[in-house]
Amino acid sequence: MGQLHPLLIPEGCWSVVSVDFIIELPEAHRYDVVMVVVDSVGKRAHFIPTHTTCTALSAANLYRKHVWKLHGLPDAFVSDRGPQFVAEFTLELYRLLSIKLSTSMAYHSQSDGQTEHVNQELEQYLRVFCKERQDNWDDLLPEAEFQYNNHVHSAIKYTPFMLDTGQNPRMGFEPRPLNSNKETANEFFERMKLAREEVKAALAKAKDDMAWYYD
Repeated sequence: MGQLHPLLIPEGCWSVVSVDFIIELPEAHRYDVVMVVVDSVGKRAHFIPTHTTCTALSAANLYRKHVWKLHGLPDAFVSDRGPQFVAEFTLELYRLLSIKLSTSMAYHSQSDGQTEHVNQELEQYLRVFCKERQDNWDDLLPEAEFQYNNHVHSAIKYTPFMLDTGQNPRMGFEPRPLNSNKETANEFFERMKLAREEVKAALAKAKDDMAWYYD
């Protein structure tokens, strides 16, 4: 096999982002594709309904509307659609935001092992979901996204919500806490720092495993 040059280990959440597509879904309100955007560190994902005709340019506009407003710009994008897609997507996104593209912006077509695993898991999850809700799965994508982001991820041992925001969202039926001890700002900072260091270590191992396999 040829040499693999995996991504550098991301410094933080939403610093390396994968953009991929789950295609050939049952048509619902003219949608037949889900654009899946995943943070390589925290694994938080956004599911965006779109069409088979979605190009790199239209995908960039979807990213601006649904993801950029929440997380800003990453250091690098990665996609199974290859380097040309990533380059066109990135250039169009920066054009839409009226930002001059930095020469240090990274272009990658190969993903790390964990990201590939997440994408496979998401594809299986969404295909089952869309098959069961064939006529209106697009309306229910917010619920699917919430459930995915609120489950403990096997690769990181946290929910994506927890690693990204420091807490899990309220469900509306939580039991009242038995004591009123509040976490201090320093305790919160240390907890999040430890969690992200654990994830970076796991990503480093996945990177080494992928490089060994391909080399």
